[in-house]
Amino acid sequence: MKNILITPEGIKKNLKNVKPLDAICEYIWNGFDAGASHVRVYLHTNEMGLINMVSIIDDGTGIVYDELPHKFQPFNESKKADLPSRLNHSLPHGRKGIGRLTFFSFAQIARWDTVYEKNEKKYKYYIGMNKDSLNEYDDNGGLKPTETKDSVGTKVTFTQLIALSKEEIIEEIRNEFFWFLELNESNKYEISVDDQLISYEDIVINRTELDLVQLKLNHEYEVKFVQWSKSLGKEYSKFYFIGSDNKECYKEATKLNKKSDEFFHSIFIKSSYFDEFNFDNTQIEGQIGLLSV
Repeated sequence: MKNILITPEGIKKNLKNVKPLDAICEYIWNGFDAGASHVRVYLHTNEMGLINMVSIIDDGTGIVYDELPHKFQPFNESKKADLPSRLNHSLPHGRKGIGRLTFFSFAQIARWDTVYEKNEKKYKYYIGMNKDSLNEYDDNGGLKPTETKDSVGTKVTFTQLIALSKEEIIEEIRNEFFWFLELNESNKYEISVDDQLISYEDIVINRTELDLVQLKLNHEYEVKFVQWSKSLGKEYSKFYFIGSDNKECYKEATKLNKKSDEFFHSIFIKSSYFDEFNFDNTQIEGQIGLLSV
């Protein structure tokens, strides 16, 4: 067993405002942070029809064993904090190194079964944690990872749950991720619950693609405007600037984010122009401003 650098009581105090459904979404975000494009959620039920186990499976890069002390032992800090600002990038989502511990809000036990690749070989091992000892984790029973032919990715399983319903879990996932799935439509990002894809078309009021050819701009742009029927939750209505590889380069809030107007929207702008654009310093010599392109 390895120790996290804080007491269980300290962890729970720091995370006292985490709600069970938010915590479940956090583990889905962890999959996307790890480079996943598909996240599958399975809700296992007992003979009474109650959910007694939740599994979340992603096809990300897995958790490299040698990096485990950096990912599980520090609390309230994360290497993700060294990556681009969350304010202007959708990923990485988790930033304080606490998402892995939020399971205590809805489950007694969490177990990660992960496969990662190193030196052209794949290895697997597990990590186990218990709600009653959140400052400790079991790293594969003290054994080294074993070589495997399994696919790279992570499966995290939660057992001994509080009462949860399938309907509320699906609705929470929809509300959390609909804008993100739209942003990554070209990358074919998917989330499924019991093999049923999360759908959000009923949230779309209007989806319009703008034709800018007649403007005779110096670069080609694909612009898509989406108006939503509901709030984007923690996400504001934003512009998303997307490169030629379909990856988000930057995002910023639009000027229409007043709660009173209920005009919920997202604007997606794709262009090869953004591939080399420095969004952090728009005053670079020779770089044309965004509003001049």
